[in-house]
Amino acid sequence: MILEDGFAPNGYTYVAALSGCTNLRAERIGKELHGRMYRTEESINSFVTNCLVNFYGKCGLLKSARLVFDGTLEPNSVTWASLISCYFHCGEYQEGLTMFVSALRRGMIVNEFFVGSVLGASAATKSLKLGMQIHSLVVKSSLGRMDQFVVTGLINFYAKCGRLDLARRSFDEAEAPELHAWTALIGGCVQLGSGREAIDLFCKLLSSDLKPSERTYSSVLGAFADVKEVGKQIHCRIVKLGFDSFSFISNALLDFYSKSDLFEESLNLFREMKEHDVVSWNTLIAGCVSSGWYEEAMRFLTL
Repeated sequence: MILEDGFAPNGYTYVAALSGCTNLRAERIGKELHGRMYRTEESINSFVTNCLVNFYGKCGLLKSARLVFDGTLEPNSVTWASLISCYFHCGEYQEGLTMFVSALRRGMIVNEFFVGSVLGASAATKSLKLGMQIHSLVVKSSLGRMDQFVVTGLINFYAKCGRLDLARRSFDEAEAPELHAWTALIGGCVQLGSGREAIDLFCKLLSSDLKPSERTYSSVLGAFADVKEVGKQIHCRIVKLGFDSFSFISNALLDFYSKSDLFEESLNLFREMKEHDVVSWNTLIAGCVSSGWYEEAMRFLTL
């Protein structure tokens, strides 16, 4: 329509159009826009380039995203971040981390969101050495005040690498940890078998000015397998708060009852759930097996 009216699209027009194509994963239209842009090179600027990299990456076309990046004479920090994020989005963590190291060597500026994403990729690849180097970079940089996004990323990273001591230290070094950081450390304690510490942290959180979210309750439930009655009280609190409507909360409750050898309660909860996903079924069947209900497990497998 804009062409029919005699107006030539500019860079801002293409940025808006590409953003729409990215959100809709409209691959064909995005490619057509790219071709039109290169026929009118005056429309191409750093904003358009960054949008193109992001568009191709989000559509899973990493080779095309890399070609756009490589064709950029002077990629800026946003361009680097866009390409690295694309690699992470497509599960190519190692390649993304390699690009991140290259960006640092070229003096690219990184922000807290960029660092958080890289820490997530480091955790996925269990790259403890690289993650610790990023942590050192954070401390030395303007991010040294430990932005909450970075704090949470560090806690998750160290926990997934099995270093609860370093996760705890990152939490303790934060000036005023926000809820996400509390939830991350509680979840890390549960994952690494430190249930008592998770419960202690949860109790401290309850006595603070912060209110646990549904994610916090989901994270801490696994710590109550050895204190069943307290776990049941947490279940009541969850219902009172209305958090039981979330499927991941229901699945966490199923897991709690199964690990607490309270299979009847687990089965009743499963029957009361409005929807069942793969996690629900897997948790229920695993609970049947661990409780010795083998016939029930086989019956659920054949439903």
